[in-house]
Amino acid sequence: MTTRVVDAIIIGGGITGVSTAFQLAGLGLRRVLVLEKTFIGAGGTGRSVGIIRQLYPTRETSEMVLRSLAVFERFGDAVGGSSGFVRSGVLIGVSPAMRPTLEKTLALQRALGIRAEIVEPADLSRIEARIDPTGLGALLWEPGSGYGDPSAVTAGYAEAARKRGAVIEQGVEVVAIRQASGRVAGVDTAAGDHIDAPVVINAAGLWSPRVARLAGHELPIIIGRHPVFIVERDPAFGPAHTVYLDLAGGSYARPETGGLTLTGSLTDDETEHPMDADLLGSEAGFDEASAVLARTARAIPAGGLAFQPRLCRGLRHHPGLDAHPRRVAAARPLRRGRHVGPRLQAGARGRGDAGGAGHRRAPAGEPGALPAGAIRRRHGVGYLCVFLPRRRRVSALTPRLRAWLLATATCLCLAEIWIEGLYYSRYLIPTGRLIWLLNELAFLLYY
Repeated sequence: MTTRVVDAIIIGGGITGVSTAFQLAGLGLRRVLVLEKTFIGAGGTGRSVGIIRQLYPTRETSEMVLRSLAVFERFGDAVGGSSGFVRSGVLIGVSPAMRPTLEKTLALQRALGIRAEIVEPADLSRIEARIDPTGLGALLWEPGSGYGDPSAVTAGYAEAARKRGAVIEQGVEVVAIRQASGRVAGVDTAAGDHIDAPVVINAAGLWSPRVARLAGHELPIIIGRHPVFIVERDPAFGPAHTVYLDLAGGSYARPETGGLTLTGSLTDDETEHPMDADLLGSEAGFDEASAVLARTARAIPAGGLAFQPRLCRGLRHHPGLDAHPRRVAAARPLRRGRHVGPRLQAGARGRGDAGGAGHRRAPAGEPGALPAGAIRRRHGVGYLCVFLPRRRRVSALTPRLRAWLLATATCLCLAEIWIEGLYYSRYLIPTGRLIWLLNELAFLLYY
């Protein structure tokens, strides 16, 4: 147990915490301490979509965003490192009923320096021809906006804060906030350390209500669940699309490197889906994915989110799938992605062909509908199964040959098990390896 004295303690090592440390150290505070219970950017920061746009309903928010945009544009000089900022432009689609409010907000905030214009749906093709303007009343076009890399920004601020003298300690959890004479006096950590400071800043993000309770305060914050899905664009899609927020249809799409797109819902009220912050990163359900991807496919239907088939565990891709207009490509297991939600890598064609629909369940008989039973579970992991019309063979092997291969593989498996039971004999090891190779070959031929 140790006792220390610092000028300011910041609880939370996300973008808010480390950027606050950078600013305080720049103002002259010599002993600034950031306490992060896991690692830098482990919370909401590391799972942020990172969209950077300008027009917001309130003047104060728009002013803050404009100042932030200026920092992102010259991040290397202002902070150091890279922000990953990409000026892709941002399009925001609204319904006819929402257009008057959009025009009024833009007129009031243009004086702040907001760089945006109203675009008629019929003129959308001059900016982004792959977005469907059906049902839109207007679009807001922000050519100077785009997206950044939240993890890179956090790392940049953390390094810059350290250079200014701030200390960032990871793996340190605050368990108590001490007070004296009605003022904060310091914090206690789970390791038993006492740290005295006249200022304690709650920058814990999703855990900020929990931290506030340590000081006897309740914050009116509800931690809501917002799944984000990572999908892979077809190579034929062309260059990356702009950032698109479809307020009328209820989805958004943000391009990412490597031919990926981040997408999610704009219609869900997170307050209706409260969650424990410690469950951050839990898997989303298939129904959630189907609903969101269906809306995204309607917004960007021009073959935009038709994904490439991949060889995966549990499913094998056959070249005959490519030519079929209602193909659903073989998919990787629907596991949780590295940062956000499940990584989905299967899809249907766009509206221009018989594939019509996106990833969704649809009424029987609807063109392009994902058939019932296409999504299955095995050992708690989801698989999107290959769908083909009846009387179409995936494999060129005859039923008799397939049955023979299956029987052979089964016998080889039994022999392999027997060999493993006698693995102490050096003479049987090569035999076991040969049987294992033959077994794998039989299964490959079978599938």
